[in-house]
Amino acid sequence: MATETTVEVGGEPIRISSPDKRLFPQQGWTKLNVVNHFVQVAEGALRGVFGRPTMLKRFMESVEVDPIYHKRAEANSPFETVEITFPSQRPGLMNVPRTEVDVIRLIQRGCLDLHPWPVRAEDTDRPDELRFDLDPTPGFDFGHVREAAVGLKEVLAKAGLTGWPKTSGSRGIHVYVRIVPEWDFFQTRRAVLAAARELERRMPGLVTTSWWKEERTGVFIDYNQNARDKTVSSSYGVRPTGFVSTPFHWEEIGEVSIDRFPLDGFAERYAEVGDLTAGIDESAGRIETLLEWVARDQDEYGLGDAPWPPQYPKVAGEPTRVRPSRKRHDVDTSSASPLGSSYTIEQFLGEHERGRAFWDGLVELAKRCGPFEFAAGKTRSAFLLRARFLTVYTLSDRGVSFMLSMAAPHEHPRFRKVFQTGRHEYVHDIRVNRLPDLDDELGALICLAYLWGLVGEK
Repeated sequence: MATETTVEVGGEPIRISSPDKRLFPQQGWTKLNVVNHFVQVAEGALRGVFGRPTMLKRFMESVEVDPIYHKRAEANSPFETVEITFPSQRPGLMNVPRTEVDVIRLIQRGCLDLHPWPVRAEDTDRPDELRFDLDPTPGFDFGHVREAAVGLKEVLAKAGLTGWPKTSGSRGIHVYVRIVPEWDFFQTRRAVLAAARELERRMPGLVTTSWWKEERTGVFIDYNQNARDKTVSSSYGVRPTGFVSTPFHWEEIGEVSIDRFPLDGFAERYAEVGDLTAGIDESAGRIETLLEWVARDQDEYGLGDAPWPPQYPKVAGEPTRVRPSRKRHDVDTSSASPLGSSYTIEQFLGEHERGRAFWDGLVELAKRCGPFEFAAGKTRSAFLLRARFLTVYTLSDRGVSFMLSMAAPHEHPRFRKVFQTGRHEYVHDIRVNRLPDLDDELGALICLAYLWGLVGEK
């Protein structure tokens, strides 16, 4: 067994260690087979990751052994790196591929497919790509996914956007949409959710946006793949199934299937059609129409935000992250009224006698942040105050949680001053959760003082 070999990319020799390692034991495919695949498709593979922070999913033994995920760049990374901020607000450096040689270096490190962020290194806070991930739920198959993808193409066209489809290499279809990088992750995620909900209304029973598996029936559109730090396997990656994530023409969707594009037969496909992602970078559109649909969903259908993954900070207006079958039914916020309804406020204050002084200060703070609204349910835990930059929720005998909602941080100079770290001007959220060593009133006042120091006027 050879211990190493070299391949040439762009006139540069690249060392490949353990070329005979069987990464796909059942098929007998080796690491060198995977490398040669990426040498052929290097131009297209690079287009999907060029200038993007990229996570490494490394198969150190074979596809039969769980991979190792590396988000952060190693100390002596051969790649360009960029500092990013994870949802936890912790900073880190990530690898940024820029050349075809970089692509092969990633494969040398055990990557079978590449997982880039939907942003460029030049602006890691504003995505330039929407990603629609369509997967069948039990009882549905790839034929249903194809049908849903065709419907999605029409929805995107109505919004003035162009979808670029590919097989996922696993069970479904991915549709990418290049956009002008003017909106943040919160806005692009909601834009995808709005498009998915429009498709759900057009194709009832076939398409679903239900986050909870117990409620899903049909082809699920995973809108949360557009949250910060989420990645999707890019074009021409080899999935653990042995099939290639393959771009295709919309005209051939009727004949497309996952098993039509195995690794050992893909060279013929690529030689015949070339790189079908060529032109995607020149197709950037705008999402104003989708954002109008976000407002329409709220006004006409009563649909606000949808649940986020559990590891993300709580977001203003998000439903509870409790599986429907385990949800308590003693909280009702359907009758919440805006701030100014004395009945609702007094009901709240009646349950928090010690919190009146805190409440008065909180309202004053909200006024300084801009227009705000208040909502309270039938229990003390169903509480929400939302302002332009501030959200307070779950104020109860057990503690208090805060979030600063940075919807428009550039409009508030104090944030730039407080949160400026390197090239990043702000963080999205700050949370102060339960304070076990302090009583509720003291803890609340400390939190209020903390927030006042950030956004209050001197």
